Amino acid sequence: MLIKYIRDKKDAKVGVVVALDQEHIGYSLCNKSHGDKFDREKGLSIAIGRAEKNPITIINVLGVASSARTECLRMLDKARRYFKGATI
Repeated sequence: MLIKYIRDKKDAKVGVVVALDQEHIGYSLCNKSHGDKFDREKGLSIAIGRAEKNPITIINVLGVASSARTECLRMLDKARRYFKGATI
């Protein structure tokens, strides 16, 4: 499993992107504008759940929040290279 934390301009963690394999990628973001604080365990749990149920692909990446889209695209590329030749 690959994990990448999303950080804001002040270098504080605000989200996470995970790759379970080449095809199962998910993310989670906290809503800082509503006063939420990023919780590492809860964020990982949400991201893993999304990766399993509704994984991000190059086709549906536009449905991802704009603040996480770049990191999701990077994770898609990284997972493709990291898990190359892996069997499930």
